[in-house]
Amino acid sequence: MRGHIICGRRLRELHVDFNELQGLPCELSALGQLRVLSASGNRFAALPEALGRLPALESLRLAANAIAHIAPAALQALHALRRLDLRANCVQGVVDLSGLQNLQSLDVSWNKIDELRLPTTNRLRQLDCSRNCLRELSLPGGRLETLCSSHNRLQNVDITLPCNVLSYIDLSTNELTQVPYWVPQARSSQHLDLGHNHISSIPSSLFSPTLSQLDTVRLNHNSLAGFPEGITAQCHIRHLDLQHNCLTSLPPNLLRHAYRLQWLNASYNQLSNLARPDQASLPLRWLLLTRTGLTDEMAWPLVLACPGLRVLQLAYNQLQTVPSRLYINQCTQPSGHTEVLAAILESPQRQLLATAKAAVAQLVRQERRSADTSAIFLQSIILATYRALGSKACCHQLNILLCHLAPADVSTDSAYLMTVAQCGGATCLLAHADRQTTVLFDAHGQGTRCVADDWDAAEGFQSHASSSWPSTARGPPPCELPSPSIRHVTLRPDDRLVVLSTAALGDALAPEAAVAEALDAPNPMAAAKRLNQAVASLVSDGGTCVIAIGLQTAASAAGAAGPGKSVHFRITTDIDDEQADEAEAYKAWEYMLAQNHKMLFNRELETLHRTLAKGKARHAASLAPDGAAVASSGTARLGSKKKRYCYGQTDEPLPSSVA
Repeated sequence: MRGHIICGRRLRELHVDFNELQGLPCELSALGQLRVLSASGNRFAALPEALGRLPALESLRLAANAIAHIAPAALQALHALRRLDLRANCVQGVVDLSGLQNLQSLDVSWNKIDELRLPTTNRLRQLDCSRNCLRELSLPGGRLETLCSSHNRLQNVDITLPCNVLSYIDLSTNELTQVPYWVPQARSSQHLDLGHNHISSIPSSLFSPTLSQLDTVRLNHNSLAGFPEGITAQCHIRHLDLQHNCLTSLPPNLLRHAYRLQWLNASYNQLSNLARPDQASLPLRWLLLTRTGLTDEMAWPLVLACPGLRVLQLAYNQLQTVPSRLYINQCTQPSGHTEVLAAILESPQRQLLATAKAAVAQLVRQERRSADTSAIFLQSIILATYRALGSKACCHQLNILLCHLAPADVSTDSAYLMTVAQCGGATCLLAHADRQTTVLFDAHGQGTRCVADDWDAAEGFQSHASSSWPSTARGPPPCELPSPSIRHVTLRPDDRLVVLSTAALGDALAPEAAVAEALDAPNPMAAAKRLNQAVASLVSDGGTCVIAIGLQTAASAAGAAGPGKSVHFRITTDIDDEQADEAEAYKAWEYMLAQNHKMLFNRELETLHRTLAKGKARHAASLAPDGAAVASSGTARLGSKKKRYCYGQTDEPLPSSVA
């Protein structure tokens, strides 16, 4: 049934979507100011004739109709048209839109178009011509941002250069035999999908560092037989899909230079050679290698170099073993590790400390497998951390202490080797079962003098620990790197505890006293807490950083395990239960301590009030000068914060803790 529209001439938008309209009345041409016409989901079999008399129309939506043919003159008068939506119709043959010179967005997907003629002006921004019958496509690329032309029969796609703003390219499911020449020149491209084509080779320029925004590349279901060897610079790709090709190897250059690669799918290839990665760790999170013919020697070196893997698919291969290192590499529980790496960073500058902390964490992940020995490993971390500071602050204002414990012989795990490296003031103590102490590093005399201190003394400046390197008027900051001090110790069966701390622990307690205090604690957690409290009460109100590492031989661990369970399970269970009990005990202890302090403080206040009341009464009763002395109160100054507590009359004895 034909509709009749009667409305005012000022109408700017008309929406008649999803009705039963088969056409539009001729009176519609009277709407000279109409800007938007939306008539999707109706029963139009052809473009309404009234459209040719709407010169101000900017947006035309006729999707999901039954339009089978578009006459060349039907849209020629729409010179202001910017958006045209004709998707999901039955348009066949040739579609000529070259007269729409202001067209910016065009959607003709889900039709049966054989040839599409577009305007030559560089105003087109979005084009979706997917799921048609196109064999060739030529379009301007000056302002083109999105190109979606999948599921066609394209053999050639030509875009006039430059195409510097093109960000989304989808040419999948076509008949392309090579990557279009203009793709590597689309420097703003973020998504490239060339899957399900007949491409046999990839240009090395596709992995050029000039494509800095390229995030996803899909080359799946093609005929790729090799990879370009000219990848010599960093590429920024994060998602790479290479499944269902004819690849026989993955080049090491790809893994070496794709520093952001997180998702790699090379399934359903015949990989006869999987290059060993040069880096200590790769950033891969998803690694899919299903049905690739991999053996143990080919697969595991790459897998073990990816400590951050979340998804690993190795189905339908020729693997015979699963290395135990895979569990240790991916384990998040400390019970599965055979190595310990502890670090203490100390700096009076908060920003400098945050930068160093992030740098050390990143360097540990990069260097943990690259170095041959622990000494080189720790020294590289310390020096690289100081280099990472750059010109932000003087590198002598940061103290670093690193401790690495690893089996001396990996095959037997009979003894552990402890390597300690430090730069600046730090304390490292090793406690034995007979309460003897081995001082690896003492805070006294270990600090490296900064050139800035000499500069301040010479120029008469007063340096503050919280201030960074001053302005350039005082001269450039020192650029020489400090030399780390390194100690090696082979742990013996009678070693019981390793204590790591800052210089504050050495200022508060002697090494023998610190070890005695730590060994008296029931566990390493309590030992660290005791030492921290000692520093807080004697030197610094804020305490310090203390790490206590308990040492236990394998024989004692096996003997402590009960029957019916594996040693590993029993040790893990005991540690978890012990930590839970300790946490609850500390909570109760802290609560009781707070209550006791509150009770003592209330009693002291009551004593003070009674003393003042008695003093006033005696002063009123007697005018003798001796009365004032009787009413005075005895005080004692305690604590580093100069707090004063009242303990009653002067003729009363003071408590033993104060006297």
